[in-house]
Amino acid sequence: MNPPYTTYSETIKAEIGYSYRGFWRVKLWYSEKALIEFGFPGLRIKKFTSEEFSTIKEMSKTFGNDETVFYPSNYKQLKLIQQLIDIGFLVAD
Repeated sequence: MNPPYTTYSETIKAEIGYSYRGFWRVKLWYSEKALIEFGFPGLRIKKFTSEEFSTIKEMSKTFGNDETVFYPSNYKQLKLIQQLIDIGFLVAD
């Protein structure tokens, strides 16, 4: 059984039509092909292959407060979002 996940007892499953944002603030780091989480007690970094980073960029939108939100629209994007949910980087919006 998975540990408690925010207010749910199990990890959520990513779906098309939903948006996903960081549990803490997250931002894409283009030069490193990575996602940075500005959490507690410090930064966490998730690096991607070139292909994965291209996929994650396609579904990302950054807002004025420098907050990055992800909007998956296909299976390939869902797979990446699910990985980020599973390791605690993202939650459903």
